[in-house]
Amino acid sequence: MYAMVLFDIVVFAVYFVKGRLAIQDKPYRLVVLSAIFSSVVAVFIIFNHYEKELQVEELKLQNIRDSINTKPREMDSLLTIRQGKEQLIDSLRNRIHEMELIIGQIQKNENITGKKSNIVQQVQEDIKKTEHQINRVDNYNEILNVNDYRKYIAKGYSYSGNTSAFTFYPPHQTEGAYLDISLKFNNENNVDKAAVIYLEVIKKDENGKNYVIHNSFYRPQHGINHFKIQNYLRQGNTSIIIGFFWKSEFGKVDTPTFEKYTYTR
Repeated sequence: MYAMVLFDIVVFAVYFVKGRLAIQDKPYRLVVLSAIFSSVVAVFIIFNHYEKELQVEELKLQNIRDSINTKPREMDSLLTIRQGKEQLIDSLRNRIHEMELIIGQIQKNENITGKKSNIVQQVQEDIKKTEHQINRVDNYNEILNVNDYRKYIAKGYSYSGNTSAFTFYPPHQTEGAYLDISLKFNNENNVDKAAVIYLEVIKKDENGKNYVIHNSFYRPQHGINHFKIQNYLRQGNTSIIIGFFWKSEFGKVDTPTFEKYTYTR
Protein backbone atom coordinates (compact mmCIF):
# COMPACT_ATOMS: atom_id res chain seq x y z
CA MET A 1 0.00 0.00 0.00
CA TYR A 2 2.74 2.47 0.98
CA ALA A 3 4.86 1.35 -2.00
CA MET A 4 1.98 2.39 -4.28
CA VAL A 5 1.86 5.83 -2.69
CA LEU A 6 5.65 6.20 -3.05
CA PHE A 7 5.38 5.17 -6.69
CA ASP A 8 2.74 7.86 -7.31
CA ILE A 9 4.94 10.52 -5.75
CA VAL A 10 7.88 9.59 -7.95
CA VAL A 11 5.73 9.58 -11.10
CA PHE A 12 4.23 12.98 -10.42
CA ALA A 13 7.68 14.35 -9.59
CA VAL A 14 8.99 13.13 -12.94
CA TYR A 15 5.94 14.55 -14.68
CA PHE A 16 6.52 17.89 -13.02
CA VAL A 17 10.20 17.93 -14.03
CA LYS A 18 9.57 16.79 -17.61
CA GLY A 19 6.81 19.32 -18.13
CA ARG A 20 3.36 19.02 -19.60
CA LEU A 21 4.61 18.09 -23.08
CA ALA A 22 5.90 14.82 -21.72
CA ILE A 23 2.33 13.63 -21.23
CA GLN A 24 1.93 13.49 -25.00
CA ASP A 25 4.42 10.63 -25.14
CA LYS A 26 2.64 7.32 -24.82
CA PRO A 27 5.02 5.80 -22.24
CA TYR A 28 4.67 8.81 -19.98
CA ARG A 29 0.91 8.85 -20.50
CA LEU A 30 0.62 5.20 -19.46
CA VAL A 31 2.76 5.78 -16.42
CA VAL A 32 0.68 8.77 -15.32
CA LEU A 33 -2.57 6.91 -15.87
CA SER A 34 -1.17 4.00 -13.87
CA ALA A 35 -0.26 6.38 -11.12
CA ILE A 36 -3.76 7.83 -11.07
CA PHE A 37 -5.25 4.34 -10.96
CA SER A 38 -2.90 3.21 -8.21
CA SER A 39 -3.73 6.34 -6.21
CA VAL A 40 -7.40 5.49 -6.34
CA VAL A 41 -6.66 1.91 -5.28
CA ALA A 42 -4.35 3.09 -2.47
CA VAL A 43 -7.00 5.47 -1.13
CA PHE A 44 -9.57 2.66 -1.20
CA ILE A 45 -7.21 0.27 0.63
CA ILE A 46 -6.30 2.88 3.25
CA PHE A 47 -9.96 3.74 3.81
CA ASN A 48 -10.89 0.06 4.09
CA HIS A 49 -8.00 -0.56 6.51
CA TYR A 50 -9.00 2.23 8.89
CA GLU A 51 -12.67 1.37 8.61
CA LYS A 52 -11.89 -2.18 9.78
CA GLU A 53 -9.75 -0.78 12.61
CA LEU A 54 -12.67 1.44 13.57
CA GLN A 55 -14.98 -1.58 13.74
CA VAL A 56 -12.47 -3.46 15.91
CA GLU A 57 -12.12 -0.54 18.36
CA GLU A 58 -15.88 -0.08 18.51
CA LEU A 59 -16.25 -3.78 19.31
CA LYS A 60 -13.69 -3.45 22.13
CA LEU A 61 -15.64 -0.55 23.57
CA GLN A 62 -18.91 -2.44 23.33
CA ASN A 63 -17.36 -5.38 25.20
CA ILE A 64 -16.23 -3.02 27.97
CA ARG A 65 -19.69 -1.44 28.14
CA ASP A 66 -21.29 -4.89 28.34
CA SER A 67 -18.94 -5.89 31.16
CA ILE A 68 -19.99 -2.79 33.12
CA ASN A 69 -23.57 -4.06 33.12
CA THR A 70 -22.72 -7.68 34.01
CA LYS A 71 -20.51 -7.23 37.11
CA PRO A 72 -22.63 -5.50 39.78
CA ARG A 73 -22.64 -8.50 42.16
CA GLU A 74 -18.90 -9.04 41.71
CA MET A 75 -18.36 -5.37 42.57
CA ASP A 76 -20.64 -5.63 45.60
CA SER A 77 -18.77 -8.68 46.88
CA LEU A 78 -15.45 -6.81 46.76
CA LEU A 79 -16.85 -4.17 49.09
CA THR A 80 -17.45 -6.79 51.78
CA ILE A 81 -13.79 -7.86 52.14
CA ARG A 82 -10.59 -6.19 53.32
CA GLN A 83 -8.74 -4.32 50.55
CA GLY A 84 -11.68 -5.02 48.25
CA LYS A 85 -12.42 -1.29 47.96
CA GLU A 86 -8.90 -0.58 46.72
CA GLN A 87 -9.07 -3.45 44.22
CA LEU A 88 -12.40 -2.20 42.91
CA ILE A 89 -11.23 1.40 42.54
CA ASP A 90 -8.10 0.26 40.68
CA SER A 91 -10.25 -1.85 38.39
CA LEU A 92 -12.59 1.06 37.64
CA ARG A 93 -9.68 3.43 36.97
CA ASN A 94 -8.11 0.89 34.60
CA ARG A 95 -11.45 0.61 32.82
CA ILE A 96 -11.56 4.39 32.31
CA HIS A 97 -7.98 4.41 31.01
CA GLU A 98 -8.76 1.63 28.55
CA MET A 99 -11.88 3.40 27.30
CA GLU A 100 -10.00 6.68 26.85
CA LEU A 101 -7.29 4.95 24.78
CA ILE A 102 -9.86 3.29 22.54
CA ILE A 103 -11.81 6.55 22.12
CA GLY A 104 -8.59 8.26 21.01
CA GLN A 105 -7.98 5.56 18.39
CA ILE A 106 -11.58 5.73 17.16
CA GLN A 107 -11.42 9.51 16.77
CA LYS A 108 -8.16 9.16 14.83
CA ASN A 109 -9.75 6.62 12.49
CA GLU A 110 -12.86 8.78 12.11
CA ASN A 111 -10.72 11.74 11.01
CA ILE A 112 -9.19 9.56 8.29
CA THR A 113 -12.33 7.80 7.08
CA GLY A 114 -14.75 10.66 7.61
CA LYS A 115 -17.14 8.18 9.20
CA LYS A 116 -18.65 9.40 12.46
CA SER A 117 -20.11 7.19 15.17
CA ASN A 118 -22.22 8.08 18.21
CA ILE A 119 -20.45 5.43 20.29
CA VAL A 120 -17.78 7.93 21.37
CA GLN A 121 -20.37 10.17 23.01
CA GLN A 122 -22.01 7.14 24.63
CA VAL A 123 -18.72 5.92 26.08
CA GLN A 124 -17.84 9.40 27.34
CA GLU A 125 -21.07 9.18 29.33
CA ASP A 126 -19.96 5.75 30.60
CA ILE A 127 -16.67 7.29 31.73
CA LYS A 128 -18.56 9.94 33.71
CA LYS A 129 -20.71 7.22 35.30
CA THR A 130 -17.61 5.21 36.17
CA GLU A 131 -15.97 8.27 37.75
CA HIS A 132 -19.13 8.77 39.81
CA GLN A 133 -18.97 5.09 40.76
CA ILE A 134 -15.36 5.51 41.93
CA ASN A 135 -16.40 8.41 44.17
CA ARG A 136 -19.24 6.34 45.60
CA VAL A 137 -17.02 3.31 46.25
CA ASP A 138 -14.40 5.53 47.86
CA ASN A 139 -17.00 6.61 50.44
CA TYR A 140 -17.27 3.12 51.96
CA ASN A 141 -15.50 2.71 55.28
CA GLU A 142 -12.23 0.84 55.42
CA ILE A 143 -12.67 -2.74 56.64
CA LEU A 144 -10.28 -3.64 59.47
CA ASN A 145 -8.76 -7.00 60.31
CA VAL A 146 -11.19 -8.82 62.60
CA ASN A 147 -8.39 -10.73 64.34
CA ASP A 148 -6.74 -7.47 65.41
CA TYR A 149 -9.83 -6.23 67.30
CA ARG A 150 -12.02 -9.20 68.24
CA LYS A 151 -9.88 -9.89 71.30
CA TYR A 152 -10.95 -6.57 72.83
CA ILE A 153 -14.57 -7.76 73.10
CA ALA A 154 -13.80 -11.41 73.90
CA LYS A 155 -15.58 -11.00 77.25
CA GLY A 156 -18.48 -9.12 75.71
CA TYR A 157 -19.57 -5.49 75.84
CA SER A 158 -22.05 -3.36 77.74
CA TYR A 159 -24.88 -1.25 76.32
CA SER A 160 -28.14 0.36 77.26
CA GLY A 161 -30.79 0.33 74.52
CA ASN A 162 -30.24 2.12 71.23
CA THR A 163 -27.74 4.97 71.29
CA SER A 164 -28.42 8.60 70.43
CA ALA A 165 -24.77 9.16 69.47
CA PHE A 166 -25.42 8.60 65.77
CA THR A 167 -28.22 8.43 63.22
CA PHE A 168 -28.73 5.06 61.55
CA TYR A 169 -29.84 4.85 57.91
CA PRO A 170 -31.42 1.46 57.10
CA PRO A 171 -31.03 -0.23 53.72
CA HIS A 172 -33.39 0.97 50.98
CA GLN A 173 -33.33 -2.44 49.31
CA THR A 174 -33.65 -5.55 51.46
CA GLU A 175 -34.35 -8.22 48.85
CA GLY A 176 -31.02 -8.33 47.02
CA ALA A 177 -27.89 -10.31 47.71
CA TYR A 178 -26.23 -7.39 49.55
CA LEU A 179 -27.29 -4.63 51.91
CA ASP A 180 -26.14 -1.01 52.02
CA ILE A 181 -26.40 0.58 55.44
CA SER A 182 -25.08 3.88 56.78
CA LEU A 183 -24.70 5.94 59.91
CA LYS A 184 -23.66 9.47 60.75
CA PHE A 185 -22.27 10.68 64.05
CA ASN A 186 -24.56 13.34 65.50
CA ASN A 187 -21.50 15.05 66.93
CA GLU A 188 -18.61 15.01 64.46
CA ASN A 189 -16.15 15.48 67.34
CA ASN A 190 -16.97 11.93 68.44
CA VAL A 191 -15.54 10.49 65.20
CA ASP A 192 -12.02 11.00 66.50
CA LYS A 193 -13.03 9.62 69.91
CA ALA A 194 -14.38 6.39 68.42
CA ALA A 195 -11.96 3.46 68.32
CA VAL A 196 -13.77 1.32 65.74
CA ILE A 197 -17.21 0.82 64.28
CA TYR A 198 -18.43 -2.69 64.94
CA LEU A 199 -21.16 -4.58 63.07
CA GLU A 200 -22.56 -7.99 63.85
CA VAL A 201 -25.46 -10.03 62.58
CA ILE A 202 -27.40 -12.03 65.16
CA LYS A 203 -29.60 -15.02 64.32
CA LYS A 204 -32.16 -16.54 66.68
CA ASP A 205 -32.52 -20.32 66.40
CA GLU A 206 -35.62 -22.42 66.97
CA ASN A 207 -34.83 -22.61 70.69
CA GLY A 208 -34.75 -18.85 71.02
CA LYS A 209 -30.98 -18.73 71.43
CA ASN A 210 -29.05 -15.91 69.74
CA TYR A 211 -25.70 -16.44 68.06
CA VAL A 212 -23.44 -14.31 65.85
CA ILE A 213 -23.32 -15.33 62.17
CA HIS A 214 -21.24 -12.36 60.98
CA ASN A 215 -19.11 -9.64 62.49
CA SER A 216 -16.78 -6.98 61.12
CA PHE A 217 -14.83 -3.90 62.21
CA TYR A 218 -14.48 -0.61 60.33
CA ARG A 219 -12.45 2.57 60.61
CA PRO A 220 -14.71 5.51 61.59
CA GLN A 221 -14.83 8.45 59.20
CA HIS A 222 -16.29 11.95 59.12
CA GLY A 223 -19.55 12.48 57.30
CA ILE A 224 -21.52 9.43 56.24
CA ASN A 225 -20.15 6.05 57.31
CA HIS A 226 -21.16 3.59 54.63
CA PHE A 227 -21.07 -0.24 54.72
CA LYS A 228 -21.99 -3.13 52.44
CA ILE A 229 -22.67 -6.61 53.80
CA GLN A 230 -24.26 -9.80 52.57
CA ASN A 231 -28.00 -9.86 53.03
CA TYR A 232 -28.27 -12.15 56.04
CA LEU A 233 -31.75 -10.78 56.70
CA ARG A 234 -33.12 -13.09 54.03
CA GLN A 235 -32.43 -16.01 56.36
CA GLY A 236 -35.14 -14.83 58.73
CA ASN A 237 -34.95 -14.32 62.53
CA THR A 238 -31.89 -12.11 62.07
CA SER A 239 -30.92 -8.67 63.32
CA ILE A 240 -28.11 -6.26 62.47
CA ILE A 241 -26.38 -4.58 65.40
CA ILE A 242 -24.06 -1.70 64.54
CA GLY A 243 -22.27 0.92 66.60
CA PHE A 244 -18.90 2.03 67.93
CA PHE A 245 -16.60 1.72 70.95
CA TRP A 246 -14.89 4.62 72.68
CA LYS A 247 -11.11 4.87 72.45
CA SER A 248 -11.04 5.58 76.19
CA GLU A 249 -12.41 2.07 76.88
CA PHE A 250 -11.67 -0.16 73.91
CA GLY A 251 -8.82 -2.52 74.76
CA LYS A 252 -8.60 -0.99 78.26
CA VAL A 253 -11.60 -2.52 80.02
CA ASP A 254 -13.00 -6.04 79.84
CA THR A 255 -16.48 -5.07 78.66
CA PRO A 256 -16.30 -1.71 76.84
CA THR A 257 -19.41 0.38 76.25
CA PHE A 258 -21.00 -0.30 72.87
CA GLU A 259 -22.90 2.67 71.44
CA LYS A 260 -25.16 0.59 69.20
CA TYR A 261 -28.33 0.47 67.17
CA THR A 262 -30.29 -2.72 66.42
CA TYR A 263 -32.04 -3.09 63.09
CA THR A 264 -34.54 -5.86 62.36
CA ARG A 265 -36.53 -5.99 59.17
